[in-house]
Amino acid sequence: MSTIDCAVSVPLEVAFAGGNVRAVFDRRVGPDDALSEHSLTVFVPRGFPPGDAIHVPGEGHWESEHRRGNVRVRVDVAPHEVFALDANGDLRCDVHVSLKEALCGVHNRTLVHPSGCVVRLQQAPGFVLRPGHQVVHPGRGYPNYPPVPAGNLVVTFHVDFPDHLTPDQRRALSTCL
Repeated sequence: MSTIDCAVSVPLEVAFAGGNVRAVFDRRVGPDDALSEHSLTVFVPRGFPPGDAIHVPGEGHWESEHRRGNVRVRVDVAPHEVFALDANGDLRCDVHVSLKEALCGVHNRTLVHPSGCVVRLQQAPGFVLRPGHQVVHPGRGYPNYPPVPAGNLVVTFHVDFPDHLTPDQRRALSTCL
């Protein structure tokens, strides 16, 4: 029995929550080997491993009057504008902060997580954020699909330094530092 291989790319938010996606492929529709486009709705479970496949029996090529082959739908996660998913299930994002925020504190900054929840970004008073500093939120990465544990959310901070300082800014910094 022949199997049709096709792929779908799901948004990160669908991968987090689970949902239906449409797979489109060509399949033989009769004994003359004529191909016809066919679409199929497939449910992708929450946290389904990217690159793995969902097998759908009986939706593939025509094989005889009473039989159809199978379809194997590979599920890929589409790139996201804010978050990147790594091979360990960790969800990574970069956050740019000003020099003032790096020195005086990050307050009232939030990220909308792919699950829809809001993640607050704060730092302890007196803590100086260095370029490349990472904060790990355990278990807030890609959701688990048994038997794999949930990944982490890893936030990397990047400090945006000013291109130049005015004489008054230099004096003020010299006084306080």
